Amino acid sequence: MTVMRNNGEMPSNSFDRLKQKKRIFIGFVSLALVVLLVLQISVFVTALQLANVLREGRNRLTANRTYDTFTDQENGEYVYNRDVINILLMGIDKASDTPNASATEQADALYLFSFDTAKKQIYVIAISRNTLMDMDIYDMNHQLVKRAKEQICTAYAYGRTGKESAELTVEAVSRFFYNIPISGYYAIYDDAVSEIVGAVGGITVQLDEDMLPISPSWRKGTNVRLIGKYALKYLRFRGESNEPRLDRQKDFLKKFLTVAQEMTKKDLSLPLEIYQKIASKTVTNVDAKSVTYLASEAVQAEFQLISLKGEVGFDGFYETFTVDQENLYGLLKDVFYKKSN
Repeated sequence: MTVMRNNGEMPSNSFDRLKQKKRIFIGFVSLALVVLLVLQISVFVTALQLANVLREGRNRLTANRTYDTFTDQENGEYVYNRDVINILLMGIDKASDTPNASATEQADALYLFSFDTAKKQIYVIAISRNTLMDMDIYDMNHQLVKRAKEQICTAYAYGRTGKESAELTVEAVSRFFYNIPISGYYAIYDDAVSEIVGAVGGITVQLDEDMLPISPSWRKGTNVRLIGKYALKYLRFRGESNEPRLDRQKDFLKKFLTVAQEMTKKDLSLPLEIYQKIASKTVTNVDAKSVTYLASEAVQAEFQLISLKGEVGFDGFYETFTVDQENLYGLLKDVFYKKSN
């Protein structure tokens, strides 16, 4: 019998196998490093592209704005806070497939979203549709006839197209707030509401009064999950006064914004997806890049809903709301202006 002795030498075939494994290992490591480098470059390029989109979106919203100053007798001069970007949201009481209806329809809901991008704060100011102000009155040929006190919601009716109606409403709201710059508008027709609410899975509310015309089960105190057509029915339901409806709309909007903000934190593309989905049921001058920028601000911000103080009245035909000018003046200083240095 022949005995093999271990003399410290490795058989050639074992050595070759070790070299092959080493080459394979080095190959895998090299490939992993290449993939990692490509991913890093891809992430960097994507981040750079997103940064460019956000910058361009902001620039489009802040371009061509004019700013007023005013002097307070006690505190001196105030200048407009350029960190604040205003977007007017309008709920229009018509369906998107109603052609040329601007002459009869109105802005049923008005909310001014004021983004303070420095403080990471979004002020949502509810404006009663019945607010009285000096309104521009136009004839059938769209010639300015006079300026007279009317409800602010009627500004929409003087436009010949959805775009013109929205722009007239923006002008009226800007003038109401002493000519603050409003960068964009977003007019939403009735039939877009169900899709917007459906995109976040619906909103649960507690009824503050009986709403039996909507459903026999809709009694005061009942918790209702609003989805589909019922969201619009709830938002439009009106008793003897608009004020309770405005309070319900604010409560609904607060709940919606909370849910939408949490969902957007997980998926920043959600607002843009909704924007594109309902494009045919809205009129806006805010483009996709600006929507992306605003979404990036909204996920980091705190929302504060603000109601204007004033007096509810009746002009013999319609309910009216007369704003408390002192309250409005204080709001201007708190939200839109800052002390001049």
